Amino acid sequence: ACQEVWKLSSNAPALFNFQFWSMVLGFHFGDLHTAKRHIKAMRRDLFAEGPSFLVPLRLLYTSLVYFALFRNSRKGKYRKRALGSWKQLQQWASKGAVNCRVLCQILEAEDRASSSWSTYR
Repeated sequence: ACQEVWKLSSNAPALFNFQFWSMVLGFHFGDLHTAKRHIKAMRRDLFAEGPSFLVPLRLLYTSLVYFALFRNSRKGKYRKRALGSWKQLQQWASKGAVNCRVLCQILEAEDRASSSWSTYR
């Protein structure tokens, strides 16, 4: 119900925050399809709402959601999407964004766990 109200809003930053935090909560509560829906609803331009500390976290959670979907379905498209967000974080880390380094390490662990997941099932 809230989402319908937010869709009508002309307040783009508020809409982004709603979509972002809905994605985060969807991931943490295991509702991956809701999380994915909110990823797709957010604008593609990472800086559409201006520079924000949430941009690296958006990429982190996007990758986490897609790695989880990949583990559940084994569909390569989800791993490819996870790797795409991770690649952007790696680029920023290589240019000195130290906060992105630890996020890349988390995603490296997720990738390794996802890639060897079928071994441990």
